[in-house]
Amino acid sequence: KLELLLNEVRRLDGMVNDFLKLARGYDLSLQKVQLNDVLQELVDLTEPRAAKSGVQIRFFKKPDLPKLSLDREVFKQAVLNLMINALDAMPKGGELIISAESKDGRVVLTVTDTGEGIAAEKIDKIFNPYFSTKKGGTGLGLPTSRRIVEEHGGTIAVVSDEGQGTAFTVALPVDAGAKGNTHG
Repeated sequence: KLELLLNEVRRLDGMVNDFLKLARGYDLSLQKVQLNDVLQELVDLTEPRAAKSGVQIRFFKKPDLPKLSLDREVFKQAVLNLMINALDAMPKGGELIISAESKDGRVVLTVTDTGEGIAAEKIDKIFNPYFSTKKGGTGLGLPTSRRIVEEHGGTIAVVSDEGQGTAFTVALPVDAGAKGNTHG
């Protein structure tokens, strides 16, 4: 029972920390980063979990992407949240497709899954803190991802077809710095 209690305390502590980061923002340490390198790290990290769920990850690298001003670790968390949600939406397998391209002074990253999709009546709520469609979900993953993307001067959008899958699109400026707290 003590172990269960300790696990619950750790879970709650993590939720409180996630909420505080969401509320306060991030102290970003920006560096010029090649997005393909960040995405490859995340693909390597999530591949074992994907394979266990019967999900094939397809990562389309564009070799000519410009470098971006990112806080590498913070930004990785934003994309990891999107990838984990995609994997959770495909419990019976499917495809997780990751791509990025340079377009109109921005780098556009797309994370697409062939999973269950999001019901039309829920799509407007998914970025609200504490709203979750997952059993046991905290409802902080997508709001955190949005906050991180916006603090990097970017935008995030979603398109979903219930029963067909979901695509999150993150657009980041090539030249501009982040909007939030920065140093480095």
